[in-house]
Amino acid sequence: MATGLNAPILLNSEKFRFGAFYLIALAILLLGFQMIFIPMYGLTGAALATTAASMIYNVMLFVTVYKFFDLQPFDRKI
Repeated sequence: MATGLNAPILLNSEKFRFGAFYLIALAILLLGFQMIFIPMYGLTGAALATTAASMIYNVMLFVTVYKFFDLQPFDRKI
């Protein structure tokens, strides 16, 4: 939820090529992780593969949006 707006921000900006590249990277990561985890863990492996690929994708989006636009969903306030 915290990184939910990073993809639309990136895809609707002049840096949209990064977003397109990250979507392709997500598909490749997901396929690779599924090929590794599903034979070992079955359905749980599919969940692990999807979670790992989604986390990497969201970190890439977060870093890119922070680097180019200086936006982030987190602050130090409690």
